[in-house]
Amino acid sequence: MKRVSRAEARRSPGSLLKPIAVYAPAMEEGLFHPYSLLTNEKMTFDDYTPRNYNNEYTAEMTMYDAIKDSANVPAVWTLDQFSVQTAKNYMARQAMAIEGDGLSIALGGLQDGLTPLEVAGAYRTLANEGIYFRALLY
Repeated sequence: MKRVSRAEARRSPGSLLKPIAVYAPAMEEGLFHPYSLLTNEKMTFDDYTPRNYNNEYTAEMTMYDAIKDSANVPAVWTLDQFSVQTAKNYMARQAMAIEGDGLSIALGGLQDGLTPLEVAGAYRTLANEGIYFRALLY
């Protein structure tokens, strides 16, 4: 069995994926901006029913507040407004192959997870005006 460093180990990214896989592509597609109102109410998408961690719902909230509060339902609702494939394409440009097929990827529901290096590279892209540079491990 090959030994893997913690930086190379795959794990579920959870809510770390919301800004990268949902909100950044939604803004890049021109569908939303930071103060767009997102739906924040109990709802079901086919057979998937996301919940906010505190079970509180405000009907609507801005994208800014959804990110700040790490609200789950607005992230899933936003992803549903464009497509899982658009999110996957966006992530592929950050050298992150998302293994998963459904709205649960908005909340980090991936088959194989991501490495901390992949997540660092994606967040680095956000900070670098959309230009991807592979994160390095020293």
